Amino acid sequence: EMADYIRLSAEPVHKSLGSKYKRKAAQIKQAIVKLTHEQLTQFEANGELVVCEETLLPPDLTITWNFHGDSTKWVYKEDAGCIVLLDQRITQELKNEGIAREICTRIQQMRKNGRLVPADVVNAFYAVESEEKKAEEEAGGEEVRGVFENFKALIEQRTRIKVMPYSMKSSLVATIISEEADIQGVKVKLSLCAPQVFFNRNSQNVSQLKGSEFEKIEKYLQCQDIASLKQKYPLESTLKLVVDEKEYQLQIGTDIVYDLDALKKEEVVDID
Repeated sequence: EMADYIRLSAEPVHKSLGSKYKRKAAQIKQAIVKLTHEQLTQFEANGELVVCEETLLPPDLTITWNFHGDSTKWVYKEDAGCIVLLDQRITQELKNEGIAREICTRIQQMRKNGRLVPADVVNAFYAVESEEKKAEEEAGGEEVRGVFENFKALIEQRTRIKVMPYSMKSSLVATIISEEADIQGVKVKLSLCAPQVFFNRNSQNVSQLKGSEFEKIEKYLQCQDIASLKQKYPLESTLKLVVDEKEYQLQIGTDIVYDLDALKKEEVVDID
């Protein structure tokens, strides 16, 4: 395997050879520079090598490690008796992580432009689209969308902001700042918005609501201060409200949640 990347070469140590072999030194020196990789590998393993009927030892020659691989793939650094190789190819995983870091930078810049401080709780919503529906642009859109999904934890850890698809954003929630960015040739809409509640479509109480009932309940809840709502109605508590003289009861954690991650995607009302 070493032979795939490295070729050994040797140079004579003139002082050592001259003092030991006198007139024969010149002949040995010429032979040393012609030693093959295989012979030098054997020399390194055994600590000695017969050249011109003389047994040479480590003080008699200097071995150099030379890179012998694909320089478009590897970056290398040679030093005495060793060589360090670094694979410089950009894998898809590394490329996607780079996109994720670019997204983090944009979100952080938006927070700054929106004059938000780290203590401000907001959600980030994204929408990925292409200007034209060319196959390569569609593929690029899928790649960027996949980064949002697969690197969600990394993005949220670095920005300390929950990130989710734009379809999860309620139209009743205030947008603090929004921008359209070009990421890898793909148009991405990013918005930082005030906190909101999310409804579980499959829960018994929510599924029984008529369209107008749901709209009125959502309008009421999304207009509340979510931080105060979370304090007053923690997880597993019951939220009671009256709309048009009719009382409704919703379970926190079952019917509505404050964090989208608490529900599976298929359980959440898609606002769009």
